[in-house]
Amino acid sequence: MFFPGTFKLTLQFTEEYPNKPPTVRFVSRMFHPNIPDIFAFESVYADGSICLDILQNQWSPIYDVAAILTSIQVLWGLFDCRLLFI
Repeated sequence: MFFPGTFKLTLQFTEEYPNKPPTVRFVSRMFHPNIPDIFAFESVYADGSICLDILQNQWSPIYDVAAILTSIQVLWGLFDCRLLFI
């Protein structure tokens, strides 16, 4: 859906990593149906932060950067384009 788009994010790790998740934010401005300014979905907030379960209540020290980025890719692929025409 967004190929060949390039989207920049920041990942901030504290000294508590891996026991606490990093803070992840999109830096790039982009259009995506999951941005709440445009539609009623809240997976990416206006400040660029991401509502992703593994960065919130499902965090585990076994997750690494690859797991975080894969989860973000999956999240972006979940949008049902048919909702645009309702």
